[in-house]
Amino acid sequence: MKKIALIGNSHAGALKQGWDVIRGEFPDVSVTFFSSARRTLGQLEVSGDKLIANNDELKSKLALSSNGLDSIDSNAYDAFFVIGGQKIFAEDNRLSGAVKKLLMEDGFKTSVGAVVVLRLRQITQKPIWFSPNPLKAHFEDYIQHWHNKAIAFDDRINLLSEVLSEIDVSVFAQPKETRNSEFSTSEDFARQQPSSTQGKRNGGDRAHMNEAYGVIYMRALAQHLSAQLS
Repeated sequence: MKKIALIGNSHAGALKQGWDVIRGEFPDVSVTFFSSARRTLGQLEVSGDKLIANNDELKSKLALSSNGLDSIDSNAYDAFFVIGGQKIFAEDNRLSGAVKKLLMEDGFKTSVGAVVVLRLRQITQKPIWFSPNPLKAHFEDYIQHWHNKAIAFDDRINLLSEVLSEIDVSVFAQPKETRNSEFSTSEDFARQQPSSTQGKRNGGDRAHMNEAYGVIYMRALAQHLSAQLS
């Protein structure tokens, strides 16, 4: 049995929903979720071989998402997966390679995801994977505007992989089948659709994803981790 600690912000919610649906497909993989809002997740602190909460709100969130655990013991897991805390934007592909990498580096280093990953790396040499926030489910006009200008998704993931390789952290990319462009998630996976045509522009939640997204994501992740940790 491979034991995985999945640590994340609000985007971990869709993954938890998806895992609850498909966990029976992976009897050799156990996933414990630790999630909290972005503003509190970065308050995890190092204490010996653990990441602990430094306030009651974070402690409560961790316990709620993990079925009772209010700290993350690095000795209890075979690997760690950190989801969210960094956004991947549709950067202009006309930028130089050096500028592209610098933007990616700055985007990661100033993110909550970086805080969690770096503190994990302080307490363990076990495998760590990181994945940015899911791409937003953008409107068609935005997609068309960036269609021929944005850096390809795989190129952005490769840039992030270069940055994280310096701290021996791997990147797991959002599954291709959830995306409808190089910088957008398919609208079907948005957590909350607008209730009316009139509200389409401002309604719904296009940043967070739903259970169907979580199923695809967690199936791909479990397959990947099973292969990498075998």
